[in-house]
Amino acid sequence: MEPLNKFQVPFFIYQLDLNKQLQILNIFTCNEKNLIQKDPVSNVYTDFFSKRNYTADIISILRDELEELYSTAGFFSPSVSEVWIQQYTRGCFMTPHNHGTTGFSAVYYIKFDPKEHEATRFISPLNNFVTGDNYEYKPEVDKGTLIFFPSVLMHYVRPTQSEKPRAILSFNIDDRL
Repeated sequence: MEPLNKFQVPFFIYQLDLNKQLQILNIFTCNEKNLIQKDPVSNVYTDFFSKRNYTADIISILRDELEELYSTAGFFSPSVSEVWIQQYTRGCFMTPHNHGTTGFSAVYYIKFDPKEHEATRFISPLNNFVTGDNYEYKPEVDKGTLIFFPSVLMHYVRPTQSEKPRAILSFNIDDRL
Protein backbone atom coordinates (compact mmCIF):
# COMPACT_ATOMS: atom_id res chain seq x y z
CA MET A 1 0.00 0.00 0.00
CA GLU A 2 1.30 3.45 -0.95
CA PRO A 3 1.09 6.09 1.81
CA LEU A 4 -1.04 9.13 1.08
CA ASN A 5 0.79 12.44 1.42
CA LYS A 6 -2.04 14.83 2.18
CA PHE A 7 -0.16 17.75 3.70
CA GLN A 8 2.19 19.84 1.60
CA VAL A 9 3.89 23.20 2.08
CA PRO A 10 3.83 25.33 -1.08
CA PHE A 11 7.00 27.11 -2.20
CA PHE A 12 7.26 29.24 -5.31
CA ILE A 13 10.85 29.68 -6.49
CA TYR A 14 12.03 31.94 -9.31
CA GLN A 15 15.41 32.90 -10.72
CA LEU A 16 15.04 36.54 -11.76
CA ASP A 17 16.50 37.80 -15.01
CA LEU A 18 19.50 40.14 -14.94
CA ASN A 19 17.40 43.28 -15.54
CA LYS A 20 15.23 42.62 -12.46
CA GLN A 21 18.31 41.69 -10.42
CA LEU A 22 19.95 45.01 -11.31
CA GLN A 23 16.80 46.98 -10.43
CA ILE A 24 16.63 45.36 -6.97
CA LEU A 25 20.40 45.76 -6.49
CA ASN A 26 19.92 49.48 -7.20
CA ILE A 27 17.28 49.68 -4.43
CA PHE A 28 19.69 47.89 -2.09
CA THR A 29 22.60 50.16 -3.01
CA CYS A 30 20.51 53.28 -2.48
CA ASN A 31 19.34 52.04 0.92
CA GLU A 32 22.45 50.21 2.18
CA LYS A 33 23.52 53.31 4.14
CA ASN A 34 20.23 53.03 6.11
CA LEU A 35 21.02 49.57 7.47
CA ILE A 36 21.49 49.58 11.22
CA GLN A 37 22.49 46.80 13.57
CA LYS A 38 19.26 45.13 14.68
CA ASP A 39 20.28 43.73 18.02
CA PRO A 40 23.35 42.50 19.91
CA VAL A 41 22.27 38.85 19.56
CA SER A 42 21.95 38.35 15.80
CA ASN A 43 24.07 41.32 14.60
CA VAL A 44 22.01 41.42 11.39
CA TYR A 45 22.00 44.79 9.68
CA THR A 46 18.54 45.85 8.54
CA ASP A 47 16.38 48.79 7.55
CA PHE A 48 13.24 47.07 8.88
CA PHE A 49 12.75 49.68 11.60
CA SER A 50 13.56 52.71 9.42
CA LYS A 51 10.17 52.57 7.66
CA ARG A 52 11.76 53.30 4.28
CA ASN A 53 9.13 52.62 1.66
CA TYR A 54 10.04 51.04 -1.66
CA THR A 55 7.01 48.76 -1.80
CA ALA A 56 5.72 50.30 -5.05
CA ASP A 57 9.12 49.73 -6.70
CA ILE A 58 9.19 46.06 -5.64
CA ILE A 59 5.61 45.50 -6.85
CA SER A 60 6.52 47.03 -10.20
CA ILE A 61 9.72 44.98 -10.61
CA LEU A 62 8.12 41.69 -9.52
CA ARG A 63 4.73 42.19 -11.19
CA ASP A 64 4.83 38.93 -13.21
CA GLU A 65 6.00 36.77 -10.29
CA LEU A 66 3.47 38.32 -7.91
CA GLU A 67 0.58 37.86 -10.34
CA GLU A 68 1.47 34.20 -10.81
CA LEU A 69 1.66 33.72 -7.02
CA TYR A 70 -1.69 35.48 -6.48
CA SER A 71 -3.38 33.31 -9.10
CA THR A 72 -1.84 29.98 -8.07
CA ALA A 73 -2.14 30.49 -4.31
CA GLY A 74 -5.73 31.72 -4.54
CA PHE A 75 -5.39 35.27 -3.21
CA PHE A 76 -8.54 37.41 -3.36
CA SER A 77 -7.22 40.86 -2.46
CA PRO A 78 -3.43 40.71 -1.96
CA SER A 79 -1.40 43.49 -0.37
CA VAL A 80 2.41 43.64 -0.28
CA SER A 81 3.63 45.05 3.00
CA GLU A 82 6.71 45.56 5.13
CA VAL A 83 9.46 45.44 2.51
CA TRP A 84 12.89 45.42 4.15
CA ILE A 85 16.55 44.62 3.52
CA GLN A 86 18.93 42.61 5.70
CA GLN A 87 22.67 42.14 5.40
CA TYR A 88 24.58 39.39 7.16
CA THR A 89 28.30 39.65 7.82
CA ARG A 90 30.56 37.09 9.49
CA GLY A 91 28.81 35.70 12.60
CA CYS A 92 25.36 37.13 11.78
CA PHE A 93 22.35 34.82 11.92
CA MET A 94 18.59 34.87 12.40
CA THR A 95 16.80 32.85 15.04
CA PRO A 96 13.80 30.65 14.12
CA HIS A 97 10.75 32.83 13.50
CA ASN A 98 7.72 33.24 11.25
CA HIS A 99 6.00 36.25 9.70
CA GLY A 100 2.47 35.79 11.01
CA THR A 101 -0.58 33.70 10.34
CA THR A 102 -1.90 34.82 6.96
CA GLY A 103 -0.49 35.07 3.49
CA PHE A 104 2.95 34.51 2.06
CA SER A 105 6.38 35.98 2.66
CA ALA A 106 9.27 36.37 0.29
CA VAL A 107 13.03 36.25 0.45
CA TYR A 108 15.09 37.51 -2.47
CA TYR A 109 18.84 36.91 -2.48
CA ILE A 110 20.59 40.17 -3.47
CA LYS A 111 24.14 39.21 -2.49
CA PHE A 112 24.70 35.48 -2.29
CA ASP A 113 27.54 33.14 -3.19
CA PRO A 114 26.54 29.47 -2.90
CA LYS A 115 30.19 28.58 -2.22
CA GLU A 116 30.32 31.01 0.72
CA HIS A 117 26.76 31.30 2.06
CA GLU A 118 23.84 29.14 3.13
CA ALA A 119 20.23 29.59 2.11
CA THR A 120 17.43 30.24 4.56
CA ARG A 121 16.38 27.00 6.29
CA PHE A 122 12.67 26.23 6.58
CA ILE A 123 11.31 24.06 9.39
CA SER A 124 8.47 21.69 8.55
CA PRO A 125 5.29 22.16 10.60
CA LEU A 126 5.24 18.35 10.98
CA ASN A 127 7.98 16.35 12.65
CA ASN A 128 9.20 12.88 11.73
CA PHE A 129 6.41 10.59 12.94
CA VAL A 130 8.80 7.89 14.20
CA THR A 131 11.70 9.85 15.72
CA GLY A 132 10.06 13.19 16.45
CA ASP A 133 12.94 14.98 14.69
CA ASN A 134 12.36 18.20 12.76
CA TYR A 135 12.37 18.15 9.00
CA GLU A 136 14.14 21.06 7.35
CA TYR A 137 14.23 22.30 3.80
CA LYS A 138 17.24 24.24 2.53
CA PRO A 139 16.55 25.24 -1.09
CA GLU A 140 19.28 25.50 -3.70
CA VAL A 141 19.61 29.25 -4.26
CA ASP A 142 21.93 31.73 -5.92
CA LYS A 143 22.10 35.48 -6.31
CA GLY A 144 18.81 36.46 -7.99
CA THR A 145 16.68 33.69 -6.47
CA LEU A 146 13.23 34.71 -5.19
CA ILE A 147 11.28 32.40 -2.89
CA PHE A 148 7.65 32.80 -1.79
CA PHE A 149 6.61 30.69 1.22
CA PRO A 150 3.70 30.60 3.70
CA SER A 151 4.22 33.36 6.29
CA VAL A 152 3.40 31.00 9.15
CA LEU A 153 6.32 28.70 8.25
CA MET A 154 9.19 28.80 10.75
CA HIS A 155 12.57 29.59 9.19
CA TYR A 156 16.05 30.75 10.21
CA VAL A 157 19.56 31.53 9.01
CA ARG A 158 22.60 29.79 10.46
CA PRO A 159 25.60 31.95 11.44
CA THR A 160 27.39 33.36 8.41
CA GLN A 161 30.92 31.99 8.15
CA SER A 162 32.06 34.11 5.20
CA GLU A 163 33.78 37.48 5.10
CA LYS A 164 31.60 38.25 2.03
CA PRO A 165 28.32 39.96 2.93
CA ARG A 166 25.09 38.03 2.34
CA ALA A 167 22.14 40.36 1.61
CA ILE A 168 18.44 39.69 1.14
CA LEU A 169 15.27 41.64 0.50
CA SER A 170 12.16 40.37 2.21
CA PHE A 171 8.48 41.25 2.33
CA ASN A 172 5.07 39.95 3.32
CA ILE A 173 1.89 39.51 1.31
CA ASP A 174 -1.42 39.57 3.16
CA ASP A 175 -4.79 38.67 1.70
CA ARG A 176 -7.26 41.35 2.72
CA LEU A 177 -10.71 39.83 2.32
